[in-house]
Amino acid sequence: MQYEVKLTAQARYPLTEEEPWRTEGVHKMPVKNFLVYYLVDEEKKVVWITAVIYGRRDQISALLDMPAPGRMYGSV
Repeated sequence: MQYEVKLTAQARYPLTEEEPWRTEGVHKMPVKNFLVYYLVDEEKKVVWITAVIYGRRDQISALLDMPAPGRMYGSV
């Protein structure tokens, strides 16, 4: 599924504090009871949703189940 979004609005959310995802450029955005983790590729004008995790779930545990960003989409 692909959506067109304004990168300026999406990029304003901070990088996640958790490593190694912060180093990979993963942002974290709260949406209702969930945290949405995403990457921004400004060159291609694409936002990749990497994970949507229920807010009360152990975030680190859930992120460990997520493939490394570089392996999911190639070089971002």
